Amino acid sequence: MTDSTRHNILCSLTGEAIWGFQWAMIAPSTFFVLLLQQFGAGKIMLGSVGTLETGGTLLMQTLGVLIFQSRKNRKGQVVFWHFAAFPFVFLTGGAALVSGWLTPTWSRGLILFFLAAYLLMLGVIVAVWL
Repeated sequence: MTDSTRHNILCSLTGEAIWGFQWAMIAPSTFFVLLLQQFGAGKIMLGSVGTLETGGTLLMQTLGVLIFQSRKNRKGQVVFWHFAAFPFVFLTGGAALVSGWLTPTWSRGLILFFLAAYLLMLGVIVAVWL
């Protein structure tokens, strides 16, 4: 992977992460699908991204309502939760950046794992924001 490719990955990752928080998690349906394809992901793995995006958003909202019950502490909890979830986006990109030292199978697995963790953690907070 060239330096310009790494630079483009970091720029895209940062931009998609910022927009993904605000605009219904666009990053999984664009950047990460292309990234997984670059590492040889098949149709099933690529299809699982949409499942994780939808399932992570919808199913985890129930958990969010249970976790963030206190109106008094909600703002602090929400800010903390975002800081806890956001590093998973960078870990996903980090998995792509160190892919030169990993097999494509490990690269795909780490990218999908960190993406899933990010989506599940973000799904918890959606209901609280709404």
